[in-house]
Amino acid sequence: MARLKTDLKTVQDLLGPALENAFTTGTNMSGGPLSASNPVPNGSASSNAHRPNHQTTDDMPDEWPDTPLARVNSVAPGSPAFRAGLQSRDVIYSFGNVTQATTGGLQAVGTLVAQSEGQTLTVLVERKSNSSSDEHQPQRLRLRLTPQSGWGGRGSLGCHIVPV
Repeated sequence: MARLKTDLKTVQDLLGPALENAFTTGTNMSGGPLSASNPVPNGSASSNAHRPNHQTTDDMPDEWPDTPLARVNSVAPGSPAFRAGLQSRDVIYSFGNVTQATTGGLQAVGTLVAQSEGQTLTVLVERKSNSSSDEHQPQRLRLRLTPQSGWGGRGSLGCHIVPV
């Protein structure tokens, strides 16, 4: 057990700077586009797999973080993030317990995702309407994502997020 903890710490120590660099430059260590993955608690391919797993503003916490953490650049079709309802241009305000005020920024998100395989994480996002009308206010959503490897694509979330 101690060896596993040491191995985990070593991987996290190596992964942290690589993730920080990847999020800063917008590419992964292989030079390709950055890819993160966020699965939904329901990892099965049932009829619910295509239904977004989110709640609206009525279910939001009383205190919403003031400053956004990241922006979603892209979401892979069929990925855990896609099944959870995450969309490109969503603005992430918190990812699990990580906010802009949390030390570590996007590196902390990478660490949290790595430690949360198979566990549901709550992600608070703000989504702007596709309408050009000013009467449509951004919608605040609580998405439930479960990091999961082996979904058929890269990473355990299936999305590319960038700093705001």
